[in-house]
Amino acid sequence: MMLDNFFRINLPYGLEKIEENRWIVFNRNYAPIGWNSDRTADSIYSSKYQQELPIRTEYAGLDEELLLKIAHHPNNGIKRNDQGQIFMVFMYNDSGNAVSDCYNDKKLSDYFEKIKLLGSLKVLY
Repeated sequence: MMLDNFFRINLPYGLEKIEENRWIVFNRNYAPIGWNSDRTADSIYSSKYQQELPIRTEYAGLDEELLLKIAHHPNNGIKRNDQGQIFMVFMYNDSGNAVSDCYNDKKLSDYFEKIKLLGSLKVLY
């Protein structure tokens, strides 16, 4: 899939649980976004900044109730493991014409409400 606009490259499409209580946020091409290190050695001004990608983050309050709120649909907006636990959430539906879907005023407003919910979570690392 070609990522041809700011929205699809830089804003979250979903979250994936990659280890106990740690999540990555990914864009529309399933590439991780977010950098949770404050070490200056990891700065973009360092020639070695991509050698270690601290993108796994633990969030206080990221429970099933919240995951269902941010999913675009409670059935096909989530994936569950064999134990029934949510391990992946999709925040918007990108089937068909993605640009019209992402930029519809109502859908965009709903999406940013989800971003606000995520933005209110405390990072535990």
